[in-house]
Amino acid sequence: MSGKAIIFVRVSSQEQDYDRQVSDLLRVAEAKGWSVVEVISEKVSGYKRGVKREGLERLLDLVEKGKVQKVLVSEVSRIGRVPSQTVRILEDFTAKGVSIYVHNVALETLAENGKLNPAASMMFTLFAEFARAESVQLSERVKSGMEQARRKGTHLGRAAGSVETDKAFLAKYGQVVAKLAKGFSIRDTAWLCFVSKNTVLKVRKLVAQK
Repeated sequence: MSGKAIIFVRVSSQEQDYDRQVSDLLRVAEAKGWSVVEVISEKVSGYKRGVKREGLERLLDLVEKGKVQKVLVSEVSRIGRVPSQTVRILEDFTAKGVSIYVHNVALETLAENGKLNPAASMMFTLFAEFARAESVQLSERVKSGMEQARRKGTHLGRAAGSVETDKAFLAKYGQVVAKLAKGFSIRDTAWLCFVSKNTVLKVRKLVAQK
């Protein structure tokens, strides 16, 4: 399958760079004769909730508008580390005839006839789950470290007696506020902003009270 391609790369922190991801994917595109029309990059955790992912939103927008036939990523976790959301992206792209190429396993989600590659779909879902498990392990190590710090008497978190104000809460979830203002549903807002439906409902309630 030929066509216009987008390279999508992501790293989890500002200290990291994605140059290697880009160069590897550019070589793949050149070798396969795919025309790269844009390189989209992010420096944001693929698991942290409530964080605006402008790169992913840009990618979803281009796919929605039919501007691309292929999306190139270095590995599944570059799209995200939440399996349900990652698989939903796969399903959405497949419905629109957009194939995802995953470099570290050299597979495409669509076959030459444009149909979903069953093996690729299964592996895509599996790798998404691996990415989630890896993130959970990291979270558990962080929690363990925090617990050790507490046992040693080190204070963590907000100052004792402090409470997050409604204003601070809305500021933290500004992207959710923006999506709701544009008419997005609670479900779609939660998906696009990587937050729970309960968080979206709370934001909506606070905005209505203003």
